[in-house]
Amino acid sequence: MKKLKTLILFTLCAVFLVVPVSGQADQKLTVASGIIGGGWYSSMAGIFEIIHANSSGIKARIVPGGGMSNQPRVGTHEVDMAWGITPFVKAAYTGKAPFPAEFKNLRCIMKPNDVFTLHSVFQADSPINSWDDVFEKKYPLKLGVVPDGISDAFAFKKLMDFYGVDFKTLESWGGKIMRAGYPDQIELMKDRHVEAVFENTFVPANPVMQIQPFRKLKFISFEQKHIDYFAKLGFQDYQIPANSYENQTDSVRSVASGSVMIVNVNVPDDVVYQITKVLVEKSAEIQKIANMQHWDPRKGIQDLPAPLHPGAAKYLKEAGLLD
Repeated sequence: MKKLKTLILFTLCAVFLVVPVSGQADQKLTVASGIIGGGWYSSMAGIFEIIHANSSGIKARIVPGGGMSNQPRVGTHEVDMAWGITPFVKAAYTGKAPFPAEFKNLRCIMKPNDVFTLHSVFQADSPINSWDDVFEKKYPLKLGVVPDGISDAFAFKKLMDFYGVDFKTLESWGGKIMRAGYPDQIELMKDRHVEAVFENTFVPANPVMQIQPFRKLKFISFEQKHIDYFAKLGFQDYQIPANSYENQTDSVRSVASGSVMIVNVNVPDDVVYQITKVLVEKSAEIQKIANMQHWDPRKGIQDLPAPLHPGAAKYLKEAGLLD
């Protein structure tokens, strides 16, 4: 009888210890990436596959997003996490243009140390060899670019602003801007419905490489005046290395920015702690994801455009990566 009581007591204690852990509800996150077919979408999906496999109860729904829309969506907690573009995260946090207000609930986890570069990609037989050829000669350009809310569209609008041109003016010259995601841009170029696309993406850009088996391409460089103009918007001078693409024997001058993983301050500290732990301890696995080859948590927490999330800071301090 005494043994039976002991066994019952032991069993009750075991149930008490185990049930709260196994009975915990999953933490379901909505995570914004980039447009479908782009590098952000696939890289965020790959990262969360690793997080799912190495954390307890964290589930994520990956949704499309964009370099301009993700900051306000995280700041207002429409989504929990997202990729952001470094200068735009800083602008959103501080309430600077192009954002209409401060988004003080933005927090950072870390940067992937990647490079996002503006690509001016033309059919090889296009008569255009510079952006001056388009805007100063009133050329009827037919170009594909993503919808508003994505950094590519923002950058192209700023390029038009530089020349004092708007969409209606360009159309009055016989031109046309076709709004399309990367998969559709590939088809538009293959079928010659457009003679150019304007993309802000990794080097080498997968959408560009998917066009090349069907069409010969050329890449238009920015001039110093463009570099100086985009520098005021937070972009940096960058050279697309020679031979990044077929038949691209010379480097192409452009501008670039980087990504950062952002999160709303109200996402629980323990959830962000678990995510950060995986991002650090599984770095080698993350580096195998396309475009994540430079993943380095020690570098990735330097010069962040908004404060660290407390959950991330707690783990990074424990790991000796943060003072």
